[in-house]
Amino acid sequence: MGKPKITVLISLVLLSVLWGVTCANMPVFADNSSKNSIEIESVDYKIENIHPRFWQGDFNPNDPRLYITFYIYIKNLENCINNIKKVEVFDSSDNPWTINLEQNTNESMLFIGGGTRFFDKMLSNTGAVLYLNNYRVVITTQENQKISKSFTICEPGQKEGSRKKYLFSEDYRGQKDDSYSEALKWGKIESALHRNGTFDIKFTVNDGRTINAKLEFYDKNKNFLGSTPWFINSFSKESSDSLNNGTKLYTDGQINTIQVKDKEIEVEKFKKINKAKFIVLVTKDGKQHANSKNPADFNHESYSEPFELTN
Repeated sequence: MGKPKITVLISLVLLSVLWGVTCANMPVFADNSSKNSIEIESVDYKIENIHPRFWQGDFNPNDPRLYITFYIYIKNLENCINNIKKVEVFDSSDNPWTINLEQNTNESMLFIGGGTRFFDKMLSNTGAVLYLNNYRVVITTQENQKISKSFTICEPGQKEGSRKKYLFSEDYRGQKDDSYSEALKWGKIESALHRNGTFDIKFTVNDGRTINAKLEFYDKNKNFLGSTPWFINSFSKESSDSLNNGTKLYTDGQINTIQVKDKEIEVEKFKKINKAKFIVLVTKDGKQHANSKNPADFNHESYSEPFELTN
């Protein structure tokens, strides 16, 4: 009766040893709850419709029109940034854009992205078309694990997706049909005069999806000097007193007038507004965010052709 007990005991000891050896050689999987795990909370974007004359004095057909910038919010980014090897964003055709981590990680560790404007020249030779709707961000870890999140790119004034497939800039001359939606149109500065410390400006906007506008100022080399605040307060909806006598922003092609004093312009440090040579009208959408907690949010901007000041 004693032998079976000894045999069982020896068998248990051998099993324990073998289990210990096996465990020592098993792969160890990362704990998703650790501080180094990566969780994509949300993805935001901005599309800019930039007039091709914005960059140079002469028209350059090779300058793209539509640019897209991504903002990828990651939980506890400061704790997991060293575990990120690569960040890519894919559009509806699986065309990838790679985000440079060194150049495009927010200093406050709020998001990755925001520093690079991407464009697509597969859909249009002039970079005047972008895909709408289905996008996804893919993060590759140092261990080559893939973490992804899908998100939607919408046309101006919307935030729940679109029945359209493409977004095009207004001077796109290629093929288009009902699957194309127009980007937020460029406004136009009609006249500008600077005297006695005040800019008197007339401009037009012909896009009802526009909700706000502002002016940017550049020197003769098109270096940024500063800008006005947005003409309309996003929270109170009050218009600047000098915009059309304090009424509203006209977005139906009517002439808008505004007077801006030098001291009202938010000038960059060490820059002087009296060096201004070019003025650009910037417009944005945002009706889709008007009743949200962040009514100043927007996804689309347009930059007009620079207006050259003459003295």
